[in-house]
Formats: sequence, C-alpha cells, structure tokens
Amino acid sequence: MKNYELNNYTTHVETKVKKSSIKGAGLGMFANQDIPKLTVIGFYPGTLKHKKDINNINYVMGTRTKHLVIEPNPRIKTGVHMINEASKGRSANVLYKKLRNNMCIYFSIDDIKKGEELLTCYGAFYPRKYEIPLPSNCRDPRRRLTGNFCHRFES
Repeated sequence: MKNYELNNYTTHVETKVKKSSIKGAGLGMFANQDIPKLTVIGFYPGTLKHKKDINNINYVMGTRTKHLVIEPNPRIKTGVHMINEASKGRSANVLYKKLRNNMCIYFSIDDIKKGEELLTCYGAFYPRKYEIPLPSNCRDPRRRLTGNFCHRFES
C-alpha cells in the first residue's frame, strides 16, 4: 500500500501548544481564542499507513478501515494530535469522529474559554498508565452510553 499525506496543517481555530495541565502529559493544546460549542477544531494531520508499517502503534489515530492508521507528521507541532486525554477529575471538551474517507475530525462539545486546555477521550483500547474519569462523570457520550472506558465512535 502506498502511504499518503492527510491534512498537513494546524487547526481551524487559534490554539497554542504549551506544557499540559495534566501531570506527566508533556505538551498539550490550549485555546488561544474562545471556541464555541460544536466548532470544528481540525483534522488529524499525518500520513495514512498500514498498521504493519508503524513504529509506535500507541501514537497513531485509527481509521474506519481497520488495517489503516494515521501517523502524525512530526513537522506539524500544533495539530489536533497534541490534544491530551482528560484524566481523572477532568472532562473532555473535544471529541473526534472517524470519517468514511479514513480521516478524523475533532470538534468542541462545550464552549471553551481562551486559555483552557483542549481534552478528549482516546478510546477503549488505548494502553493507559493513568486513571481516567468514571463513565458516569465523563462528558463523552460514547462512555456514558456504554459504561465502558470510552467506546469507539465510528458510525
């Protein structure tokens, strides 16, 4: 399979990357403007590749085609791939949707104030080494409906 580049740009809204407010998370993405609820943040940037061609399978975005993933482009420093997962005591304010064309779009589920960190849920099968919110406390409807650790949102 030939690899091809997807959406190698930053975001549709003003954001900045700086030290995350989540302990041990490294860098995170923050709103650099007020972002209204249901606003497109951006598409996951990178290269569409077969899973067998990936070096670090834990740092990719899955697609609706089970054997393909999007590997982030290391040159893109401000893409949605910089959004961290909400840890225990925090709530997701951004969700993503895997699209039929093997792309992934991120959008806000709340009004997000300038300076606030953008947070999401990585999905049920992400190998975590930290606690995440209980399903009943999570704003991500994929978790509330299933009671699972986040469930795939691929329909």
